[in-house]
Amino acid sequence: MSLQSILEEYFTNAMACMHVRCGFCREECPVYKQVRIDSYAAKGKLTILYWLLKAHAIERKHQLEMTDEVVKCIYSCTTCGFCNETCGFPVSDAIEALRFALVKMGKGPMEAHKRIEESVKKDSNPYLEPRSARNSWFPSDIELSEKSKLCFHVGCTMAYRSPRVAESIVRILDQADLNFTIMADESCCGSVLLRSGQRDLARELAMQNLDRFSQAQIATVVTGCPGCYRTFATDYPKLVETVDPPKIMHTTQLLSELLRKRKIRPKRLKLKVTYHDPCHLGRHSGIYEEPRRIIKSIPGMELVEMDWNRKFARCCGAGGGFRGAFGDTSLAIGRERLKDALE
Repeated sequence: MSLQSILEEYFTNAMACMHVRCGFCREECPVYKQVRIDSYAAKGKLTILYWLLKAHAIERKHQLEMTDEVVKCIYSCTTCGFCNETCGFPVSDAIEALRFALVKMGKGPMEAHKRIEESVKKDSNPYLEPRSARNSWFPSDIELSEKSKLCFHVGCTMAYRSPRVAESIVRILDQADLNFTIMADESCCGSVLLRSGQRDLARELAMQNLDRFSQAQIATVVTGCPGCYRTFATDYPKLVETVDPPKIMHTTQLLSELLRKRKIRPKRLKLKVTYHDPCHLGRHSGIYEEPRRIIKSIPGMELVEMDWNRKFARCCGAGGGFRGAFGDTSLAIGRERLKDALE
C-alpha cells in the first residue's frame, strides 16, 4: 500500500488547513495545552501530512525528513476528536492514517507501542498481563449460559485494571435474568493498535474476533469499554467485510433499556455526581443520553454537569496509545479533567 493511497483523501483538507490558518483546533487540544508547541496541535499534524504527501507524490525534491522529533509529534495526540468538533473535518481520522503511513514507512510505531504489540500477540492484551488471568475476576456464584446469543465482551481494561466494574456489570445482567455468556478465549479488540497505526494487526484481530462470535452464534455483543465499543461498532465494518455481523451495544445502552422495561430497579443512593463523557463513547460514537438517563433513574442521586460536557467534553488523556508513550503528560491532562469535575 503506497503512502499516497493512505493519505490522499486528506490532502485537500490539509491544504485548506494550511491556507486558512484559523487555529481553532489549538486551544482546547489537550496535548497543546500542556506543551504549547504549534506542531503538537492538530493543525501542525495536518501540515506535516500535507508536506509528507507533497514530497513523496508531487515534488520529490522537497523531501520531508521524518526525524524522531517529527514522529514524536505525530504520536503526541490522544485522538480524542475535540479538533473534529472545532474544525468540522475528521482530523483524528487523518492523524490515525498518518500513523499508519509511518508504520508502512518503517518509522512507527513508538517503542511503547511495539511493546503493546508484542503483548497483544503473546497474551491478547496490551497490559503485558498473562492471558490466563483474564477471567480470574469472574464471581464463582454466577453461572454462564453455554449457549447464548448475548455475549458480554469484558475488554482488556476491565479484565486487568477495573475488575470490580466487570463484576458489577455481570451481577446486574444476572439480576435482570439475562441469558448471557463470556467468551472463554476472549481477545483484545485491537483499539490501541489501530490508533497507533498498526492497522494490519488490528485487522487480523478483527477477523479473529468476528469469527469467534460467528462460530459461537452470537447475535449481540455488549461491552462496557468505550474503546472496545467504538472499535467493534465503527472500525470493524471498515476493516472487515462480514455478511452478518453481531449487533454491538454499550452497557449503558443495555442498562438504559433494562430500566425502561423495569427489568432492573435501582436502590436509593443520595449522592451528588458528575459524568465524564469518554471520547470514544461520546464524540466518536454519539452516545450521550443513555449514561445520564441511568444516573437520573437512581433515587436520591443529583447529576451536576461539568461545564465541558457531551461533544465538548475535555479528554482524560489516556486514549490513542498516548498514555503508554507519554505517561507524565497523560496524567497532567487527566488532572486538568479532574479539576473540571471538582468545580
